[in-house]
Amino acid sequence: MKQSVAEAYGTFFLVFAVGAAGAQFGHSAAVSVAAAFALIAGGYAFGHVSGGHFNPIVTLAFQLAGRFKGDLLSYWAGQLAGAIVAAVVLRLTMPTGASEAVAIGGGFWDELFGSALFLLLAIGATAQAAREDFAPFAVGLAFGAMALAVGPGAGGALNPALATALVLGPGPDGPALWVGWLAPLIAVPVAVALWRVVRPS
Repeated sequence: MKQSVAEAYGTFFLVFAVGAAGAQFGHSAAVSVAAAFALIAGGYAFGHVSGGHFNPIVTLAFQLAGRFKGDLLSYWAGQLAGAIVAAVVLRLTMPTGASEAVAIGGGFWDELFGSALFLLLAIGATAQAAREDFAPFAVGLAFGAMALAVGPGAGGALNPALATALVLGPGPDGPALWVGWLAPLIAVPVAVALWRVVRPS
């Protein structure tokens, strides 16, 4: 069960990063970069739980190659569930692109989902069972993927201190101050609760 949920989380993160980056940048290199960042960070965060496939054909290939002994259908179910939920979230937060997404709640939902996903991967990448020497790399990639995904439309601070600095000082536009504080603070208990579902015993 934990493995298929971890696959759902990782697939959600991948699809959300790629879909949101695509809504912001169209078909550009940014989408590929977001995908690469999401796969690497997701692998570090959940690989020690499920293997970090996040793709039905990877699971099938590993099974046929004798490298996966788990339940193929439960992995596929988790992967498809994560992808479908991410598509629904993208549809709700970015109906026709970045400009409309910002208008809906001042980017609140993008900042909330981006912060929660970043925190979930950061918690997973720094878990005791994960490779600690790669944790800063994985956390940085997770932050980068979410900054690419939600940054252009919502400000994408994913950090209340950074959001405050972006409002007060020169530099790139950040989220509205209330969004930059409230959304990440709500994301904290969400990310912790999600992690507890897949946390290794």
